[in-house]
Amino acid sequence: MKYKIQLILLLLIFPSTLIAKTFYGVSTPLLSSKVNYSDADVSDVELSYKSGLFDESNLGFEIMVGDLERGRKWRWGGEVRNINLEGQSGTTKYLFESREYLFKIEGIAAEAERAWRVGFIANLFAGLGTLNYQFSKIDENRTSEIAEKADEFNYTQIGGEVGIEVYVTNSFFISGTIRNSLNENGIKIKYLPNPDGSESTGTFKNLSSFNVTVGLYF
Repeated sequence: MKYKIQLILLLLIFPSTLIAKTFYGVSTPLLSSKVNYSDADVSDVELSYKSGLFDESNLGFEIMVGDLERGRKWRWGGEVRNINLEGQSGTTKYLFESREYLFKIEGIAAEAERAWRVGFIANLFAGLGTLNYQFSKIDENRTSEIAEKADEFNYTQIGGEVGIEVYVTNSFFISGTIRNSLNENGIKIKYLPNPDGSESTGTFKNLSSFNVTVGLYF
């Protein structure tokens, strides 16, 4: 139900859906999705997605507007996506869970958006994320508390994608894209204070994935 509400809100935001083709897509990471985590004790621990294909914890939902037949080589719209990654260093496991709300602008190069045609796409996106992170000590059977205020926006996201779209019919498409975060300094976080009152900090960076999207366009 919560995803239906979000999609309805996105539709209300985009009045141009009345005068241009609208693309509705559901995406999932495939083959590779990762981020590196570093803090004072560890460096570049690689976290990767842990769920299966089209698992809810790693799904993205997007709406994009614009079409070549009306002379529009650019699309614009938004995406809501979930990210669920985990990794391990020694006896410590790291969990990264996030939901991002992104605005996207996309360029398209194709002969036409018609059945069995191929298009090349590239986009930039920017938005806000709600990140929750958690650390587990396997040998001590204990888990950290969740991130403070993890239900609020606590980082920004900027990035880009390049990929290929295949228009299987005049209303159904499949695409594959490579996505990378462009945040130079990564996603910085603060977790619970140390016993002496000082604050520990960590950084998630080099967020990347290969995504497959299936969807409809009208």
